Amino acid sequence: MSVAISVIVPCYNEEKIIARSVATLLDAMSACTPDFEILLSNDGSVDRTFEIIRGLAERHPHVRALGYDVNRGAGHAFRHALAQARGDHVVHMDADLAMDPLEVCRRFLAELAACDIVIASRYLGERADYPLRRRIPSRIYGVIFRTLFGVTIRDAMSGFFGFRRAILEQIPPLESDGFEVYVELFVSASRRGLRVVEIPMKFRHQTESGEMSVLRQAPKQFLNTLRIWKKLRRATTPARH
Repeated sequence: MSVAISVIVPCYNEEKIIARSVATLLDAMSACTPDFEILLSNDGSVDRTFEIIRGLAERHPHVRALGYDVNRGAGHAFRHALAQARGDHVVHMDADLAMDPLEVCRRFLAELAACDIVIASRYLGERADYPLRRRIPSRIYGVIFRTLFGVTIRDAMSGFFGFRRAILEQIPPLESDGFEVYVELFVSASRRGLRVVEIPMKFRHQTESGEMSVLRQAPKQFLNTLRIWKKLRRATTPARH
């Protein structure tokens, strides 16, 4: 049975915040629409995250606990949940809820009436509460992917975006396991003429969440982004005869 909205929340070592985040998210979604599901996708956490989300799913009918035991990456957690999502619209949110989930839900649904993908941006007029140690790598990566792919998207990595599920039939299957899966989704859609819109949204950095190490993650993400660039370039290069 389909629902109006599937909210996907990848989780990695979120035991400190996930119960509080889900309570906030349940309140926000209930105020937005009664027809929703929340998919908590555990990405091989080594703390009590999986145990906690299973307990949340047992207590709340709108919550589904998904996951696996080996850490595979945020992109894999997203794809794992996406394969089981039942929503006509899919919304991705980070577990720290650094953007207000009620505002995200309401504005996304309004925008998706006229576009295919909507991205909440930290860099479009709303001053983000974001430390310099995270802001600088984010900005640098933004320049890299815009240069590589020829797109104007300013913030592909905010962690908050939504799309109409029907677009998945118009783009190649997503393959990335890391954060670069979001670039893969947005660029694939843009190159097929689908409308991708960014909107400003207030961002508040959350320090209790299971943060990734930027220094450890960045080289792998860059290499995987190059792999996506090569893959998409091959897909759009006419065959020689």
